[in-house]
Amino acid sequence: MTVSFVDRTLTCRDCGREFLFTAGEQEFYQSRGLQNEPRRCPECRAARRQADGNGRARVMHDVVCSNCGKPTQVPFRAHGARPVYSWTASRRWVDASYAIAIGLTGEPVAPRILSGRQTNTNS
Repeated sequence: MTVSFVDRTLTCRDCGREFLFTAGEQEFYQSRGLQNEPRRCPECRAARRQADGNGRARVMHDVVCSNCGKPTQVPFRAHGARPVYSWTASRRWVDASYAIAIGLTGEPVAPRILSGRQTNTNS
């Protein structure tokens, strides 16, 4: 049994505007096993994805990466007391820390307690 899809006009539950639910989108929904059609227009869906769990829009703040010096954005207000890293710089730091923690550097790794927190250092 072949199902043919046709473009349908739906009304957004948030803004009340009409939007097109295309045949291609309907085919995609069916291929993924989605049984409910979209209730929000693409703009309201995008705005909802950007919002945090409370329905408020996520506010991004401009900062300069403490490692590479490139401008970046973070979802918190940086006050300068701690370094702030770009996504790329933080990934490098996390990857390097992981390599050290599992001993990929070939040097022994001994845990050390500093002010109540355990850290890994090369002794």
